[in-house]
Formats: sequence, structure tokens, C-alpha cells
Amino acid sequence: MSKTFKSVNEALDFAIQGEIEAAEFYIALAAKMKRASDEKGVRGVAAEERGHRTKLEAVKRASTRSGPGPNRLMGLGLPTIS
Repeated sequence: MSKTFKSVNEALDFAIQGEIEAAEFYIALAAKMKRASDEKGVRGVAAEERGHRTKLEAVKRASTRSGPGPNRLMGLGLPTIS
């Protein structure tokens, strides 16, 4: 899938929405699990998606305050992309 974004914030909004939808998907899936251990595991995946959303929102706040410079994004626990 190729998508063109007009700004960093537009790309971040797209990514944040994807994390929201993923978390909702996993929560719905967890509700369908028959075994408690399976439900717990799937809810854990949903929690990871919520964590991704939190990190992306922090990146957006940092970008909005002072531009998307790499020094503003340090300490967010994001992987380095080379």
C-alpha cells in the first residue's frame, strides 16, 4: 500500500488511527476467545497497540512543539530506522 502524506502530522494521524483500529480489533477478538489464557494473550496484543498509539501521540506532540527534529524524539523507546 502506497500513500502520500502532505505533512508529518498527517502521517502521524494516519498511523495513530491504525493503532486505534488494531486495538479495537484485538479487543473484539479477545471477546470471542473460549479459553481465558487465549483471551488474556489477545488482550495483551491490544495493550501493545495502545502503547504504540501513546508513543505516536508523543512523537506528534514533540513534532508540533518544535519541529520533527530527531533530538526531540529521543527517549520514546522507538526503534532506529536505517
